[in-house]
Amino acid sequence: MNRVLKKWISRALIIFLFASFVFNTYAQDDLSQYDLSQENLSQDDLSQDDSQQFSLGEAPIQEAPTAEAPDISPAAATIIPMDRTRDIDAIVSMAKLLPHSGFNSEKTTSYTVIPRFIAPYSAGSLAAPEIADAQNALKMVRFLAGLPYDTVQFIDSLNNIAQHGAVLLSASDQFSHNPVKPTDMDSSFFDLALRGCSEANLIWGCTNISEAVLEFVADANANNIARAGHRRWVLQPGSENFGIGYASKNGIWSSATISMHVFDGPGPYGCESDSYVAWPNSGVFPIQYFLSFENINLVPPYPWSINLGSPYRAPSKNDIVLKLTRMRDNKVWIFDKNTPNLGETVYSDNSAHLAVDNDGYGMLKAIVFRPDVTSLGVLQDGDEFKIELSGIQYTDGSAAVLSYEIRFFDLAKEMNRSRIKLNVTHNGNPLSGATVTIDGQSLITDVNGLASLRVHNNTAHSYVVSKDGLLHSGGTVNVVASEIIENVAMYSGMIGDVNDSNTRTITDVTMIYQHVRSKTVLTGDKLAAADINGDGKVTITDVTVLYQYVRNKIASL
Repeated sequence: MNRVLKKWISRALIIFLFASFVFNTYAQDDLSQYDLSQENLSQDDLSQDDSQQFSLGEAPIQEAPTAEAPDISPAAATIIPMDRTRDIDAIVSMAKLLPHSGFNSEKTTSYTVIPRFIAPYSAGSLAAPEIADAQNALKMVRFLAGLPYDTVQFIDSLNNIAQHGAVLLSASDQFSHNPVKPTDMDSSFFDLALRGCSEANLIWGCTNISEAVLEFVADANANNIARAGHRRWVLQPGSENFGIGYASKNGIWSSATISMHVFDGPGPYGCESDSYVAWPNSGVFPIQYFLSFENINLVPPYPWSINLGSPYRAPSKNDIVLKLTRMRDNKVWIFDKNTPNLGETVYSDNSAHLAVDNDGYGMLKAIVFRPDVTSLGVLQDGDEFKIELSGIQYTDGSAAVLSYEIRFFDLAKEMNRSRIKLNVTHNGNPLSGATVTIDGQSLITDVNGLASLRVHNNTAHSYVVSKDGLLHSGGTVNVVASEIIENVAMYSGMIGDVNDSNTRTITDVTMIYQHVRSKTVLTGDKLAAADINGDGKVTITDVTVLYQYVRNKIASL
C-alpha cells in the first residue's frame, strides 16, 4: 500500500481511537483478540508537522551539576577517541553482521510476557529476539558515527525500567517525561515507570523497537530540530548500557509507546569525544541511515548535527559561520547568526535552520543545522558535501576551524556488490603504478601492488593491466563471493615474441595460432607476449595482427 495513503488511514484510525476513548475500555484478558504481529497498516505522527511519520516529544535533559563558564565541559570528563577509518567495505560488512528490522515497517513487536494495562499492572517483557534486533540497530548507528559500538547493549535491568515506562504511558494515554500517576497504580510500579519516562527517549507510533532506534537518531520534527536531543543521547560517546520498552494496550502499533532508557552512562557532563561527533558522519555515509528509511528517493527534512568534543569551548550562535558545499554543482549554503532557529519560530520543512545548544541532552556543544529542503533536493548516490565551521574556539581561547567532507552512498546497492582486488606483481614483487582497466574504469596499483573495485555480484568482469616496459596482462574474473582476489603477474619481454628469439617471425604467428586452436598452451610470459592488441585475451585477432606485421602489411604493433 502506498505509504502516503497508509499515513492518512493511520491518522483517521488514531483520531477515532482517541475520540471514543477506546483504549480506556480494554481489559487485560481482552488482549488475546489482537494479533500483536499483525500486518503494519501505516505510520503516523500526531504532531502538527505533516512531513513526519512518528510522534516524538522533547528529549530528556540532564541538568548540569555545577555552572561552568566559559567552557562548560568538566575538566575530569572522560575523553572517548573517535574512529573515522571506516570505508564502504567496512560499512557493508558491518551491515551484514548487524542485520535489523529498523527499515522494515511491516515488522511488528512481540512479547515473551504480555503487559497488563489495568490494576494490578504488569510491565511484561519483550521477546529476546526483538531486543537483539534493536541492539543491532543501536550498534550500527554508533559504528557509523565512529563511536564505540561493540560493547553497547540493552541490559535487563534497564529494559525493565523502560518497559514500565512504556506501559504507564500506554495505559494512561499520556505522552510525557513526567506523567501523572494513575489512581489505581501502586507506587512501586509508578516509581519505576517514572524513571522509564523521565530518563528515556520516548516515541509513539513505531511498529518495532529497531525502527524507534533509527527514528531517535533521525530526530526530525518541530519539537527537536533546535537540539537533536534524542540523537545526542543515542550517540553519547561513553554510554554502553541502554534499556528498551514497548507497549500498546490495544495491540495496535499506531498507538504503541516506546521508551529507550538513556541515562545510565556518564552523561553529557562526564564524557565527550576527542574531536567531534557528527551526524551524518564524515567520510562515506549510507543515505538510508540519514533518512532512517530504505527509499532513498526522498527529500530529507532531517537535521545535520555536530557536537564539538574536548578540544573546543562551547560554541555561540552569534560567533559561528557554517558553510555547506555540495560538490557536484558547487551549491553553497551559509548558516550564521541570521539563520533562523526553527525551534523558536514557525516550523517549516522549506526553511534553512541553525541552532546552537549547550544543554545536557546527551552531549554538549551541539550545532544543529539544515539547508532548506527545496534547494537541497534528493540526495544522490555519490553526492559529496564539504562542511566548514568557523567562529569556534579551542579550550585555550584561540580561534579554531573545523572542516570535513561527507560522501553519501546507496547502501542497498552496495550490499549487492562485491569487491575485486587485483594483486599485481613483477618478478614476484608488488608492482606499484601499474594501470588496471576494468569495466571501463582505470585504476592505479598502490605501493602494495593492489587495485580494487566494487562490482555487481554474479557477473564476469574482464581486466587489462599495463605498465611501460612490461607486457600487458589480462583476464576475466567471475564474481561469486563478497571479495575476489585475482593475482596478476607482469612480465618483461617483447610483444609477439613467444619463442624468445628477440624478434617476431612466422614461427611466433604459428605458435599463437596453435594456442588459439587449443593445439598447444601458452603460459606466463609467453601468454602475455601473445596478447598483441593488449585486450587481456589471446584470440584469432592477435594472430591476424601479428601475421600482418610479419608480412609488412602494418608498420608497428
